[in-house]
Amino acid sequence: LLDQVIAYSGRKIKAESVESVLGIVSGNTLETFVNQIIDRQPAALVKLTQEIVKQGKDLGLFCQSLMEYLRNLLIMKISNQPEVLLNTHNYSLEILKKQAEKFHSDELQVMFLVLTKAEMEMKRSSLSQMVFEMALLRLIEARPFKKIDELIEKINRAEDHLAELNQNSKIKT
Repeated sequence: LLDQVIAYSGRKIKAESVESVLGIVSGNTLETFVNQIIDRQPAALVKLTQEIVKQGKDLGLFCQSLMEYLRNLLIMKISNQPEVLLNTHNYSLEILKKQAEKFHSDELQVMFLVLTKAEMEMKRSSLSQMVFEMALLRLIEARPFKKIDELIEKINRAEDHLAELNQNSKIKT
């Protein structure tokens, strides 16, 4: 691989050359991608995916990079010293922190699972781009989990309120 990069770029090797030869996507593209997930822009995500494919990038590697990026966002949320645990080589810690604030931990975990499943399906499918695009649509729909106790409490309050309204309407008639 190093020989390929040298043949492609000459003696002075730049990150862009390595990305191009290996078919990997830059950190900036990942940041943009996650911003579009935050903004819930499905058409923009599909369009960016198509651009990535047109550039000859490997969607399987991109899916893995996106999974790593989501993992880094989760680490930013759960750690007091995330720098020690992060896999950051070309990501801005400030951007990761700002993006992490936009997500709930549950959402990031669900997104990671969606991408894990998509990556496995992409390996077996002749339509890997479509599999990836469908996974992106599921990412946008990820929401934080609601605790069952909170939901039960809301239902009970609504029932109590409804019973109270029924009592008041019976008294008036």
